[in-house]
Order: sequence, then structure tokens, then C-alpha cells
Amino acid sequence: MAPTANQQGHSSSSSSSSSVTQDPWTYDVFVSFRGKDTRTNFTDHLYKVLSNKGIYTFIDRELIGGEKISPALLKAIEESRIFLICLDELVEILRCKSSTNQIGWPIFYKVDPSHVRNQTNSFGDAFADMNCRFKDNTEKVLRWRSALREAASLKGYTCKAGEAVEMLLCAGGNGRRIVGIWGTSGIGKTTIAKAIYNAIAHKFEGCCFLADVRENSMPHGGLIQLQETLLQEILGGNKLKIVSADKGISIIQKLLRHKRILLILDDVNQLEQLDNLAGVGWFGEGSRVIITTQDSGLLKCYGIELIYEVHKLYDNQALELFSLNAFGRNEPPNDYLERAKRAIAYAQGLPLALTLLGSHLRNKRYTSLASYIRWIWMHDLLEKMGKDIIHEECPIEPGKCRKIKRIMVELPKPNEITLNATSFSRMDNLEIFINRNAILSGHIKYLPNELRFLDWGRCQLRSLPSKFYAMHLAVFNMPCGSMRKLEKFKYMPKLKSLNLSGCQFLKKISDLSIIPNIKSLNLSKCTSLVEVNDSVGLLDKLVELNLDGCFKLTRFATALRLKSLERLCLRNCGRLESFPEIEDKLESLVILNIGESGIRGLSSSAAYLTGITFMSAGYCDNLTFTSLRSIYGLQRLTTLGDKVTSDSNISLALPKLVFFNLQGCNLSESNFVLPLDCWFTFTFLDPSGNNFVRCPGHIRKFANLWFVRLNGCKGLQEIPELLRPSVDRVLLPNCTSLENFPKLPQGVRWLDLVNCHRLGGYEIDRIFSACANRVKIT
Repeated sequence: MAPTANQQGHSSSSSSSSSVTQDPWTYDVFVSFRGKDTRTNFTDHLYKVLSNKGIYTFIDRELIGGEKISPALLKAIEESRIFLICLDELVEILRCKSSTNQIGWPIFYKVDPSHVRNQTNSFGDAFADMNCRFKDNTEKVLRWRSALREAASLKGYTCKAGEAVEMLLCAGGNGRRIVGIWGTSGIGKTTIAKAIYNAIAHKFEGCCFLADVRENSMPHGGLIQLQETLLQEILGGNKLKIVSADKGISIIQKLLRHKRILLILDDVNQLEQLDNLAGVGWFGEGSRVIITTQDSGLLKCYGIELIYEVHKLYDNQALELFSLNAFGRNEPPNDYLERAKRAIAYAQGLPLALTLLGSHLRNKRYTSLASYIRWIWMHDLLEKMGKDIIHEECPIEPGKCRKIKRIMVELPKPNEITLNATSFSRMDNLEIFINRNAILSGHIKYLPNELRFLDWGRCQLRSLPSKFYAMHLAVFNMPCGSMRKLEKFKYMPKLKSLNLSGCQFLKKISDLSIIPNIKSLNLSKCTSLVEVNDSVGLLDKLVELNLDGCFKLTRFATALRLKSLERLCLRNCGRLESFPEIEDKLESLVILNIGESGIRGLSSSAAYLTGITFMSAGYCDNLTFTSLRSIYGLQRLTTLGDKVTSDSNISLALPKLVFFNLQGCNLSESNFVLPLDCWFTFTFLDPSGNNFVRCPGHIRKFANLWFVRLNGCKGLQEIPELLRPSVDRVLLPNCTSLENFPKLPQGVRWLDLVNCHRLGGYEIDRIFSACANRVKIT
């Protein structure tokens, strides 16, 4: 048993005849948790922090949900001073707390304590299930219910978002870490990142918070300006002049490779931004990078595994935030509680919406406040409100007023109100129409020609009205609608964005020269689309073209002259066999996705793809590797599938390649030849799901290799000592035949051996003893 600090001090100062007081507790803390949810993230980090502080902690890593707890576990509970609680364990913990004055301290991680106490929401559903599962032992279920109520009434600790992210960051630790924060818009990602930045910035040699990366990288040269800002904020002095993004990457690596820095990249939405601002291994030991984004897939694609998801506020938290902004106090006046609850339901737990809504109502008379909240929710009063507005503007002849310029109808559920389609005939000046979930009755024969912005999902229009001349229209969004043909499209010189995604009846896209200034064209999931007119290849202002999921598409542009195109997606176009000829340099094209398409190859004209950095060719059954050799600037390549034969050779000359994903390509050691000429740029390799028996020897040739993943290589038996000192992460989960493992390089910080059942006890002990103190092992 371990004595406490005070007892140790006392015993050392006592004479030899003094008796040492024995601490009655074997452990300082017993952590009770639900392993499936938290064992590998929150609980692991909590255990590590407690241990680092010298707190002797018991954590059970073996018990599976639903099993009975062992006598050893009961003993550990009885001999622990403090309990961190998260159902048999809980009952025993509360018994000990009552009988021996031990301390129970619940931690509510992504849990509302009121749901635990009242057993509502997911807890209510769980107990309904338990009543069926344990119908022969109802007394046990009643004990669990009672224990949960008691635990939720204890003074506990609710883990806040910023603290959870800080635990993931482990700001005082060694190695380099990248942590992602993701969630929907307005949920508080930036606020969390700012709070963490302010709290830990002093621990680093240099810091930089790059706000609004999505917005600031959009203009020409935007990424270069962000690189210049990054360097100036960290190094100080005058802003360095960077001539190109590639040059900026080299400068950042050179000047910051030995600096311990903190970097926040706020609102990232493209891999290109990460590639140019925070490449793997660019910064010195101990550096931390935080990335906020609405796209969790982007984080995973970049190899980021430390990810915190920001959840919406619980009702009690939302009510408090709204009240602070609306009333200047933690709760609304009693007379307005119900109205306030309706307002926070409208905001759907989003902090930004709650703040804006509350601030708008601040200092208004309570009568105005009540009217405003009623207006938000009482949709049956919308018509009357509109009539009152019109009457104020045109009191003499309100029925003839044509001054309405903007209409937005956004309902939480479909079919709540019905608008009369003939109304448009009297709205000549309407510029903006946004309709979500309102169903329009009647045959729509008219749309106002002054429209600038039209956003109308699930619209029942089969074609545009014949007299619709949209000379001013800039945004045209009709996703998941009934549109069948675009023949009646007229010349639209100002149209910038056209979204017809999910229009399942659309079979053909005719001449697109009528929209010469289009920048974004989204035809994804148009499952009946067979043909897109050749004119799509001549839209020189087009930036993004998305045809993802157009399963029946057989005819696409025969030639591409799209000098502004940055992103092209032909994913899941299974019947499309040929890729267009490229007639001029496509210097702007950065991302190309032809995964799961029927494309057989790229012609020699692919050499004109001079700007491309990321390409996905996953499960292209007909694609040959040799057709990719001309894309010399490629940095990230994902190619998956099982059509590589035993005599295939995937040798590619890609001198700038950084990231190579070869999952499930039916490869073995004999036909696994990694890309040539990228020995010093290559950092990320993922040949998971292949037929290796030994890890291929070519891996050692890459001087800066940082990340190696061999997930699910069922036949892999041995990893020779091939890993370079630069390697930071080695992930080998589900390699069920793995028996021998080498000595790890000193740089390795993360090792994943989950489900490697053949590794013997001696081998596991050797690995742990060699690197447990410096490596995160799972």
C-alpha cells in the first residue's frame, strides 16, 4: 500500500523507533467508465494526467460492458480513496462511500447530469431495454436506477469542451500533435480554439492564430498571404515576402523546424490549406497544431486521429446562454420562461444563434420581446405579418404593392404551411427567394425576372417557366427537385452557382454556353443523368465541377479547357470510361477524384495537369497505374482496389508525392514498388489490407517517412527493422498473424497493435518495457 505524501514526509523525519502509519488505501483513485465509449480517448487521457501528477490510479482495461465484475475489481473499489464514476461498479462504489467515507466524484463527459438523475433521453431508453433484458431480476435494475439518481446528485464535474481538447493536446508533452475540432457552423469551434490559445500560448516559443482560413485562402495568392502572416506572427519583425506557395512551404520548414510552436488553423475546408500551412513534421518537438473545421472527413483524410467533436448545448446550458444575452442574468423572468424555451428550441443548441438572438432582444421592452419570440414560432401569423408590412408601405392600394424584394421561409419540418404559387406573378421586384420545407400548391407559371438568389430545395418544377429571363440571377439552387430538362434555360450572364444535385429525373444537360460566368456546377447524385454537353469543357470561369454519384453518365466533355478549374469530381460514375483530352495547361486544378468510376486511364495530355496535388482513384477497376505517370506535381494519391495482378508494377515517377494510400490493392512484397524520385518528400504511407508476409524493404528508403499504417494485413507475420528515425506513428491494427516486432526508432510516439493476437506475452512485454514511457500504445 502506498503512503500519502504527508505520511511519507512524516516517516522520513521520525526516528527509527517511530512506527510508520500505514495508509488504508491501496489506490488513490478508482476510475469507473464505459469502455466502449471512452476507454481509448477521454479515459486514457484522464488516467495519464492523474498518473503524471503522482496519483496512484486503478483503471480496468479488460471488463466488457454487461459482464459481472470480478472479486479483484470489488477489492480495488474497496481499497481506493477517491472514485471517478461513470452499473454494478457504481452500486458498490456508493456502498463504500456510505460505509467508509470514501469520496465519489462523478465526471459528466458529453452527458447532461439531469438526464442521468431523471433517467430521460438515452438513459431512459437504456433502462427500458434493461427492464426487458433483466425481467427476472427487477431488483437489480431498481438498484441501478437508485445508484444513478444518487450519483447524479453528488457534486461532480462536467467536462467542458476546452478542457477535453487541452487533454488531447497534452501541451506540456514532447512530440508533435495535431488536434482537430469539428462541428457544424455556429457551434463554437472558434470560441473553443481561442480559449485554448489564450490559456496555453505562453508555453510555446512562438504562436499564431490564423482565423477564417476558408475565407482568406480564396482570393488569388490567399494561401501565400496566410504563410506570410504565420511566419511574421511566430518570428516577429517585418513580414517576409513569399513568391509562391511552394517556396513558402520550404521557408516555413527551414525557419520553424526547431521551434516549439502553437498554431491554430480556424475554419479549414480543403486539404490544400493544410498542405500549405501545417505539413506533417514541419515544426519542432513539442509543437501543437489545432485545426477547426466542419468536415470530419478532411481531418481523417489528413491522418489526424485526435479529434474532438463539438456538440450542441444541452437545454439548460442553452437557456442560460440565451438569458445572459437577452436579460443579463442566468435565467429568464418567470413570466417569459416558456417563451424563452421556444426561442432556444428555434436556435437548436447552437451558441452563435443563441447569442445573436439574445443580443437582438437585449434591452427591449418585455412586450416587444414577447412579440418577437411569438413571431419566430407562430407560423400561422406569418401571413398577417406580411399583410401589415405591405399595408404600411402602400396603405391606399396594398393589393397592388410590388415592393417585396426578399422572402425567406425556413421551417423545421415539411408541409407546415402552404404558399400559393400564383403569388409570384405580383412580385416583379423579388430578388431573393429562399424556401425550405414549405410546399407550394398549384402550377407555377411565373418566376420574377429580377431574382438574384433562388434557393428552393425539393422544388416540384419540372422545367423553368417559358417567360423566365434570369439576367440578374447569381445563385440557382434547386437540389433534390423534380427538374427533368434544362431546355428552357435562357442566357444567364451573371449566374455564378448552379446546384441541381439529387435531381433524380434529370437525364441530359444541354448547352451550357448560356452560363459563361459560372463558377460552381453541382450535378452530384443525379442518378438518371446520361449526358453532359461538350460545352461544359469550355467554361473558363468554372472553379468546381461535381458529378459524384452520376451512375448512368456515359458522355462527358470530350476536351477540357477550364483554366480556372480547381476541383473536379467524377467519383462513382461507373459507366464513364474515358477521361477528356486536356487541350491546355490546367494550372488551377488541385483536386481530382475519379474513384469508383469506369475510367480506363488518362492520356498523355495528363501532363497538362501541372497544378494537381491530390488525386483519388480508389476502386477504379479498369485504371492502369502507368496512366498516372504524367502527373508530376501530384502530392497526395489515393488508389484502392483489388485489380492489381501479381505481375503488376506500380512504380511511378512522382517526385513531389507526400501521401500514398494503397489500401486493398492485392499487393505482396514481390510487386510492391513504391514511387520513384520522392525519397525526401514522402511522409505518409498506407498500404492497408494487402497480402504482405513481411513489411516491404523499400520503406526504409524514405528519409522523412512520418506515418505508416498497415491495417488488416492478415498475412503479415514480421516487421523487420526498416523504420526510419523520422517515423512518428506506426499503426498495425488487425494484423492477426503478426508475431515478430522490431526495436522501434526513438522518434515513434504512437503505436497501435489492436487485435494483433499472435504477438506473444514475451513480445508484448518487450515492446512495453522498451517504449511505454515515450509512446502512446493501443
